[in-house]
Amino acid sequence: MTLRVIRHAHTIWHHTRNDDPETARELAPRLLGLLQDDHPRRTADVIAWSTTLSRATT
Repeated sequence: MTLRVIRHAHTIWHHTRNDDPETARELAPRLLGLLQDDHPRRTADVIAWSTTLSRATT
């Protein structure tokens, strides 16, 4: 995958999380699979948001 595609996937996910948090939560594991170890800042963003969302819903 190219860096551009991964950047776009993260950006689209970022917009989705604002508009539809449930869908963003469902997509987060797939996005993390794309990011893997090569994108630590984006990976941390997804994990931090997912963790915050999990705490808010429990």
